Amino acid sequence: MTEIVRNQDNDHLLPSGNSQFVIGYVDEVNGEGAEEIAAAFVPTRAELLQLARYWTERVLDLEYTFFLFTSTGSYECRILGFGTRRIERIRAVLGAEAVDAVEMEVYKEYAKTIDPREWATFLNGDEARVDAFQEAGGPFASQLDWTWIEQEAERHRRGECSRPQSELEPNFVGS
Repeated sequence: MTEIVRNQDNDHLLPSGNSQFVIGYVDEVNGEGAEEIAAAFVPTRAELLQLARYWTERVLDLEYTFFLFTSTGSYECRILGFGTRRIERIRAVLGAEAVDAVEMEVYKEYAKTIDPREWATFLNGDEARVDAFQEAGGPFASQLDWTWIEQEAERHRRGECSRPQSELEPNFVGS
């Protein structure tokens, strides 16, 4: 097994297992790529802002992917946790205003690549709207019917749903 590196940001993100089988090894989180070498190199303010940008892009992409596909894995959970911690450490050094500005820029750029209604659902959609978006097919729909999504979201808010529960539950083979 590859050597596990511990640092300030990977607590509870370390892999588990034994010499035969390992779950959760991510090089940049808990492997050689996570080795802190600050004593040998001190980053500038501009470089820290670039790191904040990098981790904000990674975290946003994972959060958006989870929103679309409603599933994630061990790798993604570790990157998400690690990236969030790195951003917060940079925020503690540079201040909230500088890091918030970088985050705003990243969000604006990301939003340009996504349908505005989908982006609004991701950022501000309540559970009913998100559920309706996902029921409509989300990223798998060739064309989303936003009128249906809005109507379905209202049904969800009233505790109703236009689809039978059996259609919404996973269909496992042998169940």
